[in-house]
Amino acid sequence: MKALILAAGLGTRLRPYTDHTPKPLFTVSGKTLLDLAITKLIDAGCSAVIINTHHLNDQIEKFVARHTYAIPIQTRHEPRILGTGGAIKNVIDFWTDEPFMVVNADIFSTIDYKSVYDFHCRHPYPATLVLTDDAEFNSVTCDGNGFVTGFDHSPLQANRSAPALTFTGIQVLSPSVLDFIPEAIPASSIDAYKRMIAEGKKIRAYVAEDAYWKDIGTPERYRKAVFETMATGIYQRLFPAAALKTPRQQHLKGDGSDRQWYRLKVNQKSIILADHGMKENKGIDAADAFCNIGRHLFSQGLPVPRIYDGDTLSGYVFLEDLGNRDLQTVVTETKNSAKMIQLYRSAIDLLIRFSQRGADQFDTTWCYQTPDYSKSMILETECRYFVNAFLNTYLGLNCSYDGFKKEFEFLAKNALPGNVAVEHRLWRFDRQRHPFIVKQGPQCAHLHPVTA
Repeated sequence: MKALILAAGLGTRLRPYTDHTPKPLFTVSGKTLLDLAITKLIDAGCSAVIINTHHLNDQIEKFVARHTYAIPIQTRHEPRILGTGGAIKNVIDFWTDEPFMVVNADIFSTIDYKSVYDFHCRHPYPATLVLTDDAEFNSVTCDGNGFVTGFDHSPLQANRSAPALTFTGIQVLSPSVLDFIPEAIPASSIDAYKRMIAEGKKIRAYVAEDAYWKDIGTPERYRKAVFETMATGIYQRLFPAAALKTPRQQHLKGDGSDRQWYRLKVNQKSIILADHGMKENKGIDAADAFCNIGRHLFSQGLPVPRIYDGDTLSGYVFLEDLGNRDLQTVVTETKNSAKMIQLYRSAIDLLIRFSQRGADQFDTTWCYQTPDYSKSMILETECRYFVNAFLNTYLGLNCSYDGFKKEFEFLAKNALPGNVAVEHRLWRFDRQRHPFIVKQGPQCAHLHPVTA
């Protein structure tokens, strides 16, 4: 068996995300749809694969060149898109006299390709189309004997002998189908099938009733497929008894970033979802940094949640659930001042431990925004944010950044490496004293660094 993966589409419904990444290189659990399709075809016994390309073809060609598979994988660039039928005819020199498989690159499914191919080989008809039930796309009608009768059903049509189904983009074709596709011009495979039916040729339907299938043609459908696949996989791995149920979602309070937090729960078994939103640009973004640095800190034995799985293009990261209690909650509930001070000391000790162990084998290419902790970053990204988000928004104080400019300049200067005197003092600071004295004024709180 040989196979064609259709990967030339523009992905207009997925813009602006397809402006930087072609649909076949969209990921599910960190693996591209193209890689998943190739792997499934190899597992089904495929001997060679050809991929048609057009939009951002260089990225797909580079992806294929970087990977080594057990069978030959080649690409065929289309300077103009030839459509599903034109693409099949355009690689006529690739086909043999055996039935071949054609699959869309922009789908995600658990459909067994070998079962489909074996089904086709057991009947004498020229084409097998894999169908499923998806209310958004159902348009293919079949008769009671399992043959396709039409492709243009709409919900307004009545007197149907059988409900319409969705063509999954997975098909097995015998070489005779090529006679119904024009050469060297754009053409639709569906138009070829209509002509075949009109001439009395029969097309078999393979109905994938129990398999998962999702077209990822829109951001919403893509993210839904990623969420369902990853959440199900994690629950199957961690809590097999709860894996068959859909998790309940509880929206959690934010953490000062733009990401959204959710607790997913099935039968009291819970995990955490950090949703960063879809990646808008090529390269490292917040989700990449979150996964890279989070996994590094965990590997260093630091008390951070384990990352179970992450897909940075979709923005989904699934984490260990460490519960609801945070330092603020514990301190608020603490009436004993000595215990309160000890809690803060423990937190400061932990921050130092993070700085020491976290720096070991840290790779600055993991970072989002900037790899360097510069003075301007401290002032703008940390200090100004502190005034706007904490003092003014959270505490409701009417403070200006300029009112803290002197203190912020001091902090920014002394937080950077190279100041030996300051570094020495920081290592030997008096742990019996608070690191900051907080003075409450008539309009806002003032933070005064305490020096050793």
